[in-house]
Amino acid sequence: MRKIFYANIFCNSLHYPVIDYLINIKKNMKKGDKLILCFWDKNVYNFQNQSYTNFYKKETNEQIKELVDNLSNILDSWNINHNFIFLSDAIDRMLSLDKANDLFFRSLGNISIGYIEDSYINEKYLRIRPITLGKIAYMIMDYLIALFFSDLYPSFKITKIDYYVTGKRFMPIQTVIDDIISDDGIIVDFPNILTTRSVPIMNYDNGKWIGIEMSKLELEREVRKQFEKGVDYSMVCDIFAILRELVTNDEFIISKNMINEKMHLNKLLTQFKGLEEENKIMTIVENLYKYLQIVKESLLKPNNTRLKKINYIRSKEQLSEILSFLNPNILEILKLCDGKNDMKEIIEKSPLKPSSTQSYLSNLRKKNIISKDKKPIRNVNEILISFE
Repeated sequence: MRKIFYANIFCNSLHYPVIDYLINIKKNMKKGDKLILCFWDKNVYNFQNQSYTNFYKKETNEQIKELVDNLSNILDSWNINHNFIFLSDAIDRMLSLDKANDLFFRSLGNISIGYIEDSYINEKYLRIRPITLGKIAYMIMDYLIALFFSDLYPSFKITKIDYYVTGKRFMPIQTVIDDIISDDGIIVDFPNILTTRSVPIMNYDNGKWIGIEMSKLELEREVRKQFEKGVDYSMVCDIFAILRELVTNDEFIISKNMINEKMHLNKLLTQFKGLEEENKIMTIVENLYKYLQIVKESLLKPNNTRLKKINYIRSKEQLSEILSFLNPNILEILKLCDGKNDMKEIIEKSPLKPSSTQSYLSNLRKKNIISKDKKPIRNVNEILISFE
């Protein structure tokens, strides 16, 4: 009998913490189960910096759509039946449901920041992530959305959520909500709670978490920032525990004086403490980069190559080839290749003659710059020149 899983997700890129989060969900699901993933499209991290705030502005809806498409593609590669809902829509539905609305405000009035912070005093990776009123409100709302899902989304024909996936930070909040529901005699089907592990997030405060869009050079910069006061061995072990979910044990890389060698993870960790600081940094960089490449090549490309966001230019030949056809006319045509216009509409809207537009479109398809669909879409949204 299939089980329904509910989880929330908040990110502005495919970084390693969110990939690990999805892997944790996957481990608990069986064939035939269904996942409802609530994408938090309202910004709760704007207290930190502009990285998340800018991403979640209205004009970046296309970026959010692309990110959700990528997340969906990963789940497809694992054959996970899933649907996305969006927090902005779910909140509107929840606030119009009296019993959920009442529970929200009562729960909010019974939870203090100090109470939550005290509950994870021994969780080293949660201690560095400040709790805010906004986060508490969203966590309460998200849980209530899961509890009253059948009322909020009748079209899904889901009678109840069997498993609610969350982080350890939520546990004290859940206790308060469940106690209020029990004391009031409210009839709900409580889901089983599945908690995912807390992971080390490098340079948490800057909002620029290490993800697949980074070049190796950018990744290295972030690693160096994190460990500028020295490499924390316990944190490295926790990071490598994440990497081993996709990197096989014998494929880990140890870097010694610019020379890389593959070895078993246990052997690497044994030797790691004796490495010079520079070699430690580069060992972390090489393995993180390998992990992210596996995500790109194994989880994204086989199922939908259109979701590749950046085309990296690594040689003068590649640069020459790109520049040879990126003229103003082609840029105008590429803007029309957004998956909404069919060939006829592109030709009609193009500032060029029909014959010229058709010729350009044919060339773009041959070079795999646009897809071969009836409504073509750009395979590449950005071009990044790497000087590594």
